[in-house]
Amino acid sequence: MSSEEHHNPWIIAVVGLVLAVVTLLLEVAPPWLGYFPRDEREPPTYLWHFLLGFIALAIFFFSLMWEQSGRMKSHFKYFNAAFLDLKDNENAIAWVGPASELLKNHFDDLMRLAEDAKVVKNTLVFYTNREAPATESRGWLTDGDGTRRFDLIEKVVSRKRKWLDIQSERGIGVMNDMIEKCWEKHSAFYVPNVTAATYPIVNMILFRGGVEDEVWFGFGLFDNYDGPVFRTVNPKVCEYFEKYFDTIEKDSRRWEAVRRQHVEGAWISVAYKGDGQIQDLATLNITLQGRALFVKAQIFEPYENSFAFVRAFRSTSSNFQVLNDRAVLDFTLVGDAEGVEGKKGGGVYNFPNLDNLNFFEGHVFSQDAQTRKVSGHKLAAEREKVVQDRSITPIRELLEQLVLNGVLRISASPFGESPFSEGADFPRGKARPIPLGPSGGAP
Repeated sequence: MSSEEHHNPWIIAVVGLVLAVVTLLLEVAPPWLGYFPRDEREPPTYLWHFLLGFIALAIFFFSLMWEQSGRMKSHFKYFNAAFLDLKDNENAIAWVGPASELLKNHFDDLMRLAEDAKVVKNTLVFYTNREAPATESRGWLTDGDGTRRFDLIEKVVSRKRKWLDIQSERGIGVMNDMIEKCWEKHSAFYVPNVTAATYPIVNMILFRGGVEDEVWFGFGLFDNYDGPVFRTVNPKVCEYFEKYFDTIEKDSRRWEAVRRQHVEGAWISVAYKGDGQIQDLATLNITLQGRALFVKAQIFEPYENSFAFVRAFRSTSSNFQVLNDRAVLDFTLVGDAEGVEGKKGGGVYNFPNLDNLNFFEGHVFSQDAQTRKVSGHKLAAEREKVVQDRSITPIRELLEQLVLNGVLRISASPFGESPFSEGADFPRGKARPIPLGPSGGAP
């Protein structure tokens, strides 16, 4: 309502108020104003004055109420328009349900959106204790939820449309085989990425390019919390979450980096002198903490048909990279003898076969310029506990048993064969032959 629309009612109200005040003054005027007392007047004149004052007050209050009514109508007209806009789903954010029931109860809706979309941007980030086992992801992907999830992906990529994924490395292990199969089949359209660090995010799935864009978000922070899920087609909210996804994507790495989980476990390695002769053996415990791999080693030398413990080391920093045809773990280390830090150095482990990360070759070096070529093989799962406990006697017995069973050979010529024979102690089939001597191993 404009200011001109308010002008006339205010004039009427002011006139009514003035008339009422003048009339009342006449009624109560004292003798010194020159008027006669009320009891000397005739009753009809008094009544007419009283009626005139009442009418004037009524005009004033009616005008005032009319003015406020006009303001309220103007306000509610604007409010009703905004409410109808919300009711028409232009700005609505609807509650869907708890995250744990989403794929089971709303799978048809998601399939319809997936079929219609030209691009899907999705996150599945589990925020858990960085040293805890990956139990959260298993709990959230039970009862066929994992299969349903990849049915959605298949619906998009089979139509030659893109599905962009960002997942957390710690929680991805339970789905790694499905990711690999989907990626190998649809690598041009399925783009899986892994977060570069562990942090809580608002998980989301954005469907772009259909009849209208739509985003589902919430899902909790996946830290023992079954959070609510919301959905909306609000363009501004969809645009916000697209920028949100792009920001997280810039801080993520290719999915292949998840292969570092296959490196985690118990290992045995053999070190060689410069002339190719075996110098010592080590049991390694490689653990994944967040995105970093940590190496702890106990080193033994052959001694009187057995093995004598000589030293230990632990890594102080590490970097794991997946290249085109191999993976590389390089690290710094420090000697670790009964809690007293010793010599510092470093090492490089090259994993030449990305399809089987159970073997490495490389070298380790210390600050006194001693460099050893090394080759290592991953032990079967049942051997891990012995190495993890780091008790010297059980590890010595393990080494003796490996030698007696022909799994490990500790004597070899400079150009001899691998110290690792074909045995059940190494997972995933036969050990790979390792060229030894000056021409063998990685630089």
